[in-house]
Amino acid sequence: MVVCIVPTGSGFVKNFQLVGTGGVYDSVKCLYRQGTWTNNKLNGQTVHTDFLNPIVNIKVGPYTSSQPNGTISEYTFSKILWNAFITNTAEGIPATKNVAIYASGSLTSTVSTASVNISGLVGQNLAGNVISFTFIEV
Repeated sequence: MVVCIVPTGSGFVKNFQLVGTGGVYDSVKCLYRQGTWTNNKLNGQTVHTDFLNPIVNIKVGPYTSSQPNGTISEYTFSKILWNAFITNTAEGIPATKNVAIYASGSLTSTVSTASVNISGLVGQNLAGNVISFTFIEV
């Protein structure tokens, strides 16, 4: 299993856990989790990317104890498009954007749904492990 813990800003690693800001990249579970970490849980503004399943899911918004909690923008697209997505193409790839309200990890309502194009970029270290992930609507 390859898990990269990458502190950013004032973040640091203590007892093999991220404390403060940074990202945890798990290449086995196909998860990128970025934000502020407290007691090994995400709290505050978070980007949570799950690309294990046939549909890639990226959630952006406030999290409490590693659960979405508040207004979350959720982007979904077919995993077939993953390689095109992470090459940061100017035109991006087609995705669906849902803006939804979550309470302690449970979806309570969907505010809006729209078709958008998004583009991503994955940074890797010399060993080929992920050390950063960003994306934008284009």
